[in-house]
Parts: sequence; C-alpha cells; structure tokens
Amino acid sequence: AYNRVDRTDKTQVIRNLGVGAPPPGSEIDLDTQSDLYAGKLTFRINNSNNLAFSVFGDPRTRDGNIFTISGEPSTYEGTEDLGSDDFVLRYDGVFGGSWVIEGLVGKHQETDKFAGPGKSEAQYIDTRPSGPDILSGGFGFHTDEEYTRDVFKLDVSKFIGNFEFKIGADQE
Repeated sequence: AYNRVDRTDKTQVIRNLGVGAPPPGSEIDLDTQSDLYAGKLTFRINNSNNLAFSVFGDPRTRDGNIFTISGEPSTYEGTEDLGSDDFVLRYDGVFGGSWVIEGLVGKHQETDKFAGPGKSEAQYIDTRPSGPDILSGGFGFHTDEEYTRDVFKLDVSKFIGNFEFKIGADQE
C-alpha cells in the first residue's frame, strides 16, 4: 500500500512582530509531503514453514514555518525531513507436530533533520516588558537526530498434552 499526502497548513500573523517580520494579517504556509507505505510478502516454504518480509514507513518533508512565527523569517522558515522506515523478517515453523520455532529480525530507522537560513544563526529573544517576546536571528533550540534499533527474537515451544513449554530470547 502506498499513499502520497500533500498538505498545506496556513498560519495567520495576528500581531506586530517587529522589524523584518511579516505584518499582521499575513498568511504563512507550511507544506507537508508524506510518503506513507506498507507491504508484506509471505513465502510458504511448505505446509509447516513460513517466511514473511514486512516493510512500512512514513517519511515526510515539512517546508515553511517549521517553528512558531514570533519574529523575522529566519526564526521560523526552513525545511524538516523526518519519519521512519521499518523492516521485519519473520520465520514460523512446526516440526514433528509438537515443536514450534518462531524467529524474527527487524530494523527501525528514524530521522529528524532541519535546514534553512536560521539553522546556523544564534537566536535573540527580546524580553523587554513592552510586550510579548520578539525573536530575531536563527531557529533557537533544535537538533538533528538519527535513530536505529535492531530487534532479534527466537522462541522454541514444545507441546505435550494440554501443556506448552516455551523458551525464548530477544534483544533490542
């Protein structure tokens, strides 16, 4: 399955944000493009053994006001690439009518990265008592992140009468 989602959110400026900022009444766009996907392929080796591969993800790009509009465009305007991809390989097997083996290997990859004119600029916050805080300079706090997680699982079961004896291990 695949679904491309294109979405535009509009934010209206409701007050004066200082020199260089958009005037009150301005609308600032945030465009989001998402590629949502999922798939599964199962290979039936024989009546007692299956191998399945699954993949799914939600990578997306945001372009526009990726931070709160509180000053000049360099404090909020940019791009953000984020989302994740997941892959899983699973094995299920029955042996001798009473033994079951299940195994799984998976990988999760996630990213969140920022770009734009304010990425490498320091942000200044004007906190004078004359009104709400006004921002100038760059983005403020943000961090580029990448995560990966690997998963390994193995279970062995033995059925004797009405009882199931199971042992397994997993690591993440």
